[in-house]
Amino acid sequence: MDEIRVVLGNQTRLLRDLLRRSIQKIENIKIVGETQRVENLPAVVKDKRADWVILSLPRDESVPDVFHDLAALEEELSVMAISNTGCKVIIRRIEVQEESYQKFSLKDLGAVLRGEEAVPEGIY
Repeated sequence: MDEIRVVLGNQTRLLRDLLRRSIQKIENIKIVGETQRVENLPAVVKDKRADWVILSLPRDESVPDVFHDLAALEEELSVMAISNTGCKVIIRRIEVQEESYQKFSLKDLGAVLRGEEAVPEGIY
């Protein structure tokens, strides 16, 4: 299996550290770039040839414009947006379009990044 390349964008430091530590435990998935500035995400994604971008949802948990901008920028790019509490996750995968989750575990994270099915109880 090819390595899956992930860029982390604009999460709080706590969430970014948690994601970094969690992703390091998942086989064949590597964080290749990070940025706290939303406006830098397109350049980092292109430069690092990312397969996935994981970014923060705003406090009101609405989908940020950059979520759709990134999806439009790179046809082969999947995007995941996570609330700061980790309670809500929105995913735009190439083959599936957009999914929302209320409960999302580390097992779900690894499954989704590898293109496998997430735990069905997580989807609403």
